[in-house]
Amino acid sequence: MGAGAGSAILPTMRQLLLLRHGKAGTPAGGGDFERPLATRGRRDAKSLAGWLRAHGLEPDLIVTSSAARAQETAVCIANHLEQDSDGLAGNERLYLASPETILSFVGNFSDTAHRVLLVGHNPGLAMLVSALGEQPVSLPTATLAVLEFEGTWAGLSPGAARLAHLVRPADITPSAP
Repeated sequence: MGAGAGSAILPTMRQLLLLRHGKAGTPAGGGDFERPLATRGRRDAKSLAGWLRAHGLEPDLIVTSSAARAQETAVCIANHLEQDSDGLAGNERLYLASPETILSFVGNFSDTAHRVLLVGHNPGLAMLVSALGEQPVSLPTATLAVLEFEGTWAGLSPGAARLAHLVRPADITPSAP
């Protein structure tokens, strides 16, 4: 039997990793947009990168809000996963974005990517995780939600995903030195 006749096309499992930026510090004269990561934020990002690696969840693509704290979180994770962080220019649309804006942004991802990490902000991220997985979720700083779904990025819609992991830095056991 030929490849097209009678054979079903298997759905493609995708994973959307939504991460609220790490703990931010006080801006050096700038406003909210310029707030850098605090020491704890950098430590938590490194810890989450280790968790991603240990669980085989290294992303194919990392995208981030253009706010300093989100970009710093994304770069820290990319560096600790030994991925190229040079191309991590933040996207202005993701700064304090609504769940609808984030979902629209995700819908434009290339279907060649199966696992994407998106670093952003609340309340939009928490609302989106809650809508996609159909359960209320809280996302304190540096909390990662791993959502799994079948299909294309453009086809992702509320209720279409399963919340596979919700990881806070406090949940990660530090590895022995």
